[in-house]
Formats: sequence, structure tokens, C-alpha cells
Amino acid sequence: MNDETTQWKTNMYLVGGAIGLLIGVFTAYLYTRAADEATPGGTPKRVSTGDAFRVGMTALGLVRQVTELASKK
Repeated sequence: MNDETTQWKTNMYLVGGAIGLLIGVFTAYLYTRAADEATPGGTPKRVSTGDAFRVGMTALGLVRQVTELASKK
């Protein structure tokens, strides 16, 4: 591999990681804010397995769409 090939891949990893980090932190902020509004001063209800599964499947769908971007010409 030459340096140019390695460089764009490294840049994509860094940009993707930063975007993922920001989205994750923002999502956690929104979740905790909503939980606080629903149960002021208390602890939020546990997330059910079904809800966690649905969120995971949605996330996998998003990952699939992103990977399809690279294969389209």
C-alpha cells in the first residue's frame, strides 16, 4: 500500500470515530434529559430487551446504508 491509500483510510477512521463519538454523547444527553423529565430526581425505568433489540437493528440498518454509499458509483 502506498501512503496516499493509507492516508485517506486513516482520515476516514478518524472522521467516522469523531462523528460516532459526538452522536453517542448527544444521544446519551437526550436520553438522560428525557429520563429526568419523566422521573424528576429518580432513576429511569430499565430499557426492555425488545426496545434495545429494536434500537440495535435500526443502528445496523444505518451502518448498512453507510456502507452502501461506498459501493455506489
